[in-house]
Amino acid sequence: MRTETDWEAVHQRQTDRAQEVLGWCWRLLALDRGDTVLDLGCGPGYPAAWIAERIEPGAVIAVDRDSGALTYLRCQHPTPSIVTMLGDIRYLPLRFDGPIPTLLTFVLHHIDRPVDAIESIGTALPAGSPVIIAEYRPSAAGDVGPPLDRRISSAAIRRWLRRAGFTVEHERPLPNEKVVILARRCSS
Repeated sequence: MRTETDWEAVHQRQTDRAQEVLGWCWRLLALDRGDTVLDLGCGPGYPAAWIAERIEPGAVIAVDRDSGALTYLRCQHPTPSIVTMLGDIRYLPLRFDGPIPTLLTFVLHHIDRPVDAIESIGTALPAGSPVIIAEYRPSAAGDVGPPLDRRISSAAIRRWLRRAGFTVEHERPLPNEKVVILARRCSS
């Protein structure tokens, strides 16, 4: 049975954890004004809004499977620089002509088969596309974030990325039990 999500509370959690992660995303993706960025599993959208503000007149394509999250995002961050799209990242209908920087932040632990999401992203993104994945480390104490049994090891994420056609370029543990991984889609 599905319960209503408190998008205000989720947005606050995104805001609380965002600064340490989004700074790394910005640097690792080498984003600039006018860029287009894909935010997969965007939820209520604090990361999308943070990035959109910095890349205007570019755009963030914010994808989530929950229409309530996208409604919250549009109400809280009304800007033409964020384009919302209802969709499940395990079945991405998107295709791009050139490389597109992509965020997948704190999403995989919500998915029953996260490997399917990474494989779908590998199919959707063209060669050269950088992807940032941020998750909580299962080896940490479990004081913040999801329960330890929902966390995914960075070794598993790296293995799935390689299998989906990505090269892992960078991995860095962050404070508060987090890890960030930068991968790039290889040539087909």
